[in-house]
Amino acid sequence: MKLAAVGEICEDLYLPAGVGRPGGIASNFAFHAARAGAHALLFGALGDDEAGHRLAEALAVSPVDAAGVRRIAGRSTIQRLRVEAGERVFCGYEAGVAEAWSLGMEDREQLSSCEAIACSDGLRSLLEACLAIGPPVVCDFSRDTDGNDPQRPEQWLRPWLDRLAIAFVGGELSFEGRLEALGRTTDTLIVLTAGPHGALAWHRGHAWSCPSAAETVVDTNGCGDAFQAGFTVAWAQGADVEEALAAGASAAAFVAGAWGAQPR
Repeated sequence: MKLAAVGEICEDLYLPAGVGRPGGIASNFAFHAARAGAHALLFGALGDDEAGHRLAEALAVSPVDAAGVRRIAGRSTIQRLRVEAGERVFCGYEAGVAEAWSLGMEDREQLSSCEAIACSDGLRSLLEACLAIGPPVVCDFSRDTDGNDPQRPEQWLRPWLDRLAIAFVGGELSFEGRLEALGRTTDTLIVLTAGPHGALAWHRGHAWSCPSAAETVVDTNGCGDAFQAGFTVAWAQGADVEEALAAGASAAAFVAGAWGAQPR
């Protein structure tokens, strides 16, 4: 089974020590989709700086098919963060070459043969491009995206509903009522990840829930991306929503128990 992740590849810079680790929504998704048994293709850009060199070296030994990753002139994408009592806190973001990169014709041809494509609402031009290619698209929606009202997830999703196969929402249990209402009116499967409170899903008037599987929490950075990958691989293989939720929870727990979004 072939899945693709399109968009952000970055170096997560942990403060205060300044330790860099591979990260980025698309990169994390592809890594954990590969761990779950998919042929995971990654499409995005690295800069020609030292961070780009480190990320390229990490991709070379990862289970991800990185043939769609380009090196272009400029600074690589950087996400600064710190961890407080296991919870990651973002401290600054530099988009770098992610703002200059776009899908080429060869990329689109490769994507057209995938069972599903993963993208995020933070790179909306790429999301539009992915929707035009053909395979089902799953998308990550975040309160951290510029322009998103942190307490109104229904506003984030409405422009994309019925065009997406799955809309993943990173948030909190207070979103439940708003998302449940949306779930009654759309063919898009809506999945809410709520950290220690587990995950909920809605589709065509049906609802499901799954508790968190994490027993030890060291670092929550990348847990949502891992959940989405585990869920999507199971869903693409024909699992029902309950089974897919459990697969996502297991992938997220793996990440929570170690440092970095892509534990080895």
